[in-house]
Amino acid sequence: MSTPTILDKYIRLVNAIYRRTSNGTLAWEPTGSPTRFRADFGDNYVDVEQVPDPNYPEQPDYYLRILDLKEREIESISNITLTPISAEQMVGGQFPYQVFEEIFHQARRRALGAEQVLDHLLADLEGF
Repeated sequence: MSTPTILDKYIRLVNAIYRRTSNGTLAWEPTGSPTRFRADFGDNYVDVEQVPDPNYPEQPDYYLRILDLKEREIESISNITLTPISAEQMVGGQFPYQVFEEIFHQARRRALGAEQVLDHLLADLEGF
């Protein structure tokens, strides 16, 4: 068995974050930015961030950043980093861009409590 490359580790990390975010077992928190959300891993943080792409204004880039407790960036992985990766290597057979985009949107919804807000609004509007 060969030693995993850094790219292999990136793929495993992104896929694991996607799965944990999708099944609700990864707690995302808001940060001071409306385009960045954070998960706490004890000795490290993982931030997911949406960044405008000047070449494609309708398609922002997405970054996962691993930070230490002093907020120093240890590693940064983006949809651009994984561009050469085929969909077969990513969770659900999706392309890396789709996986990053979904992580961001699910993290935002969880961090901001979107599900609870929707439930509250529906209860008020429907009289339940």
